[in-house]
Amino acid sequence: MNSKSIALLLSMLLIVIVSSNLLIRFNTRKADYSPPPPDFEQNRLDFESLITKAEVAIKEENYNRAYELYSAALNFYPKNQGILGKMGELKLQTKSFLEAEKIFTELGNLSPDNPLYKTTLAYIYVNLNKFSQSKEMITQAKKMKFNDPRIFLIEGALAAQEKQTEKALTFLSNFPNHNLLLSFLEEPMFDPIRQEQAFKKFKQNLLDSTKKVTP
Repeated sequence: MNSKSIALLLSMLLIVIVSSNLLIRFNTRKADYSPPPPDFEQNRLDFESLITKAEVAIKEENYNRAYELYSAALNFYPKNQGILGKMGELKLQTKSFLEAEKIFTELGNLSPDNPLYKTTLAYIYVNLNKFSQSKEMITQAKKMKFNDPRIFLIEGALAAQEKQTEKALTFLSNFPNHNLLLSFLEEPMFDPIRQEQAFKKFKQNLLDSTKKVTP
């Protein structure tokens, strides 16, 4: 996955999150709240300083440093899902899918009713070729009636792995962002159907649609 694809896919994550930050603002959902430890107040300034430095590191695209700073902040506030979510996204950005899997699995265990974690895990599993696990996460997220456009992409990728071209394209056609979709189609997970004429035509139609200039 190239850096452009990563950037586009991460921007897609923000479609489904009411946040101007990375993945999850601190304690966005009441159900995702983990109380701070008893000694947190005496360490609050150190905690906030680490968070600020991490955000600066992200702006400088120093993602490994940002991860280290968030990890240090987590020592002051263990199980803070906002921090864990940001750490998980940083691992996605650096294509460290195994490490991202561990983080989002932990988040899923902390908040099993949060469908965002399930769809993110489904995306991670697709990249790790864990297709049965990806299907299971998608099934669980859909039962929660979670309106996440990534579901169309993931289901399209899963159908492609089964060489079900028509089914894959049906899923993909529901995704609203054509530029992002074109980037996603370059992923190796679509190699099983890449040479199919229907796939080529679908991709060409997308290209044509993105070239049209809106008056």
